[in-house]
Amino acid sequence: MLGPSRPCPAATAGHGRHRPAPAAGRRRARPATAIAVGVILVLAGCATPPSSGPTGATTTPSAPEPTAAARTYPPGWAEVDVTFATGAGTASGTVVRPTQSGASLPGALVIAGSGPTDRNGDQSGFVTGTLRAVSQMLARAGVVSLRYDKLGSGATGAGTVTDPATVTVDTYADQARAALRTLAGSTGVDPARLVVVGHSEGSLFAQILATQPASDGPRPARLALLMPLALRYLDLIATQITAQLVAATALGRLGTEQAATIRAQLDAAVAATRAGTPAPELDPTIAPLSAPANAAFLRTADALDPVALARATPAGVPVLVVCGTDDVQVDCADAAVLAGAVPSGAGRLVQVRGVSHVLKVDDSGNPGRYTAPLPYSGQVERSLRDALTWP
Repeated sequence: MLGPSRPCPAATAGHGRHRPAPAAGRRRARPATAIAVGVILVLAGCATPPSSGPTGATTTPSAPEPTAAARTYPPGWAEVDVTFATGAGTASGTVVRPTQSGASLPGALVIAGSGPTDRNGDQSGFVTGTLRAVSQMLARAGVVSLRYDKLGSGATGAGTVTDPATVTVDTYADQARAALRTLAGSTGVDPARLVVVGHSEGSLFAQILATQPASDGPRPARLALLMPLALRYLDLIATQITAQLVAATALGRLGTEQAATIRAQLDAAVAATRAGTPAPELDPTIAPLSAPANAAFLRTADALDPVALARATPAGVPVLVVCGTDDVQVDCADAAVLAGAVPSGAGRLVQVRGVSHVLKVDDSGNPGRYTAPLPYSGQVERSLRDALTWP
């Protein structure tokens, strides 16, 4: 949503899932994180052996990483600010392209994750620089990019929206469509070689663009889903909160009876949101689920199943899915299902090690380090470059 109605602080930024580890090859016991509406119980993290990803997927091994200072745009590439019209007002963004005209190049639209996230992947008081880093990776691969301030952030602001309760998933999808049209019409971009790169929740909108009718505007020729949303929205929220309740109870920070009450309220809130009826009174820890400002977005976002969207991907559209075995917010098992649902085997799963949800080199499993001045992953960059190389 807009502003404080969908807060996304350091401990809750982006999207993901925390599930119990399987009996064999147990994953790291990670601190559970909540998403979307700022629902969070304060838990202590715990350290355990490194995690392992699902079988049958490519796992990129650890490798020396360039320093943060070395990660810049290549010579002759620069940022250009742009604006474009959307149904909710004028949006602001940045195109990264060569300063000298030449042959048309592939173009990539970069879409942010949850919350009021701007073109660089940042929120007020929470700076990660993730999307700017992705644009730099794309430029080094010879791909023009456009990233933009999501509605509710940066220079875009609230636009023409006066009531956050009217904002739905379609509001953000409309913004993404307008951005893709802008990219397709940009100087030096080959409209036949469009890519959409979605980070976290942004992957859902990448999938929407890939499966939209041709009458809605250009469709991408390829997708790159980085640390993607792979479950229905409310299922994801419920799974994360349940994991937090289990952990808090085990730590003695929450009584068994209180945890059971919250869990029952959670189930009731999910059912009410899906039915479009008022949610019951909730414990303060999960109260944002019943906030009127969140209801329309949660209901419409939850109606979309990322796996079903993957199955609907047009034939011939390759889909790169990148997950991190040390990401506390996205489970590689879910990402594997997402990649496997793409028709004709066109989905490719790449697991990266020692990389956090915000694409930085960090195996700590600590979301509090998202804003630390760490280098961005060369493993992710190599995966992007390999996936976006045209014959």
